Amino acid sequence: MNSLYWKEIVVEFIKQKHNADTSYQEFPIKMFIEGPLHKPFFIILTLWEILVIGPTKKLVAIYVVGDLAFLD
Repeated sequence: MNSLYWKEIVVEFIKQKHNADTSYQEFPIKMFIEGPLHKPFFIILTLWEILVIGPTKKLVAIYVVGDLAFLD
């Protein structure tokens, strides 16, 4: 399968179906949370449209803030 094709699908999914909003160091972040209640996973889309999947909200949020640092 074409990885670029699947990336475009997942990017659009995150943009339309995010189900949680959070912030880290005052930066707003949209994310998708799924999985069992005892072990959820978090998916975010960075400013550079890089997907990050992680086991904790803070871990994935740090990636977004790292992305913002490149803009300064």
